Amino acid sequence: MTLGFKDKHFVSFLIILVCISIFIFKNFPKPEQYYMTADEGMYFKRSMIINEMGLNGFSKITNDFISIEQQHYTPNPCRYLYYMCGALFVGLSPTIDSLSILSLFCFFITGLILYIYIKKLENEKIAFFASTLAITFPISMGMAGRALMDSGNTLFCVWVLLSYALAIKEPNRNNWIVFAIVSFISFFYKESNFFVVPFFALFSFYLIYTKKTQLTYRSFFYFHVLPPVIAIVGYILFVGGIEKINQVIHIMETTRIEYVFYWGKGPWYQYLIEFSILSLATMILFFSGIFDLKKHPKQKHFLLLLLTFFVFSLIVYTFIPKNIRFFYNCFIVCTLFASHKLLSIKFSSNTKIQNVFPYIFVTIIGISHCLIYYNLFKINNMYDPTFFEIVKYFNFIPA
Repeated sequence: MTLGFKDKHFVSFLIILVCISIFIFKNFPKPEQYYMTADEGMYFKRSMIINEMGLNGFSKITNDFISIEQQHYTPNPCRYLYYMCGALFVGLSPTIDSLSILSLFCFFITGLILYIYIKKLENEKIAFFASTLAITFPISMGMAGRALMDSGNTLFCVWVLLSYALAIKEPNRNNWIVFAIVSFISFFYKESNFFVVPFFALFSFYLIYTKKTQLTYRSFFYFHVLPPVIAIVGYILFVGGIEKINQVIHIMETTRIEYVFYWGKGPWYQYLIEFSILSLATMILFFSGIFDLKKHPKQKHFLLLLLTFFVFSLIVYTFIPKNIRFFYNCFIVCTLFASHKLLSIKFSSNTKIQNVFPYIFVTIIGISHCLIYYNLFKINNMYDPTFFEIVKYFNFIPA
């Protein structure tokens, strides 16, 4: 695989990614538009603590979370990697918009990861279309400008999924090691990344059992069991013992955050509705592309893996408060199926028109994404893209 100026699709995508990043940067919230009394303010405060106290700051963060009742309603104190990254960025500039810079940085790296891996797994055209649709998705762009952790978590979620897919396609030791390392790191960014451990473990176990992979049971232990186990030990060491871990878990389980509970209520298919509202054309192509699996025999196993992961995630996330910013990393699955479907549409007998049509189509969708983002996050200063706020913006409810 070549990746550079000889790859015209990569150069075009890189230009788009840079322009989109500048566009987001220019539309960062104003200082007074950050929510200092909500998650953004707490992330900034904890990042400053780690910047000033180093690793010893984690003990303070945890103790404050346990002992101060008001902090029971704040984010998990055990998101160590995010606070470390936050500390690095606020160290460069001790203002809350430094965390927005961190979000934008993660957004940019996510775009590169998407293109590089999808090109390895598919081809440069699919990589270009899928990556462009993914990075211009309004929620992806919106979170890239907020002082929240969602952009960074999306980076690791996408990287874990695509590195696993590559390890399945090209089962050499290096690919499996990359998957294991990225998985391990992701656990320290956000605790919800433990949710996908059963999926990858069961999928690999199935491949071993049916002898569809050269992966051994010993390798299975190294790449699937060892990383989460070591991560759990790391959690205990950072927090300061099993007792404190239990206290944190107990607080999280027993504290009912009315805002999250009230605005996160909804049916299991709420995420699909939100995806469709924000990018109807992509979702139409996604659903129609599901039925075209047989038309892509060389990529059948890869696409089936992604579809299974999407369904698994949909089931798992049904049991937590519904918020599209928790789930939008799965939009990459939609963009991949949509890209396959887009390339299979016979629009014209004229070869030149047929070849240009997908690019024009994706450009139109990308521009519509940017307009929705601008109106939602700049004009209306949306902070938390709840279902209510989204349908209210589109005038689907009287408000």
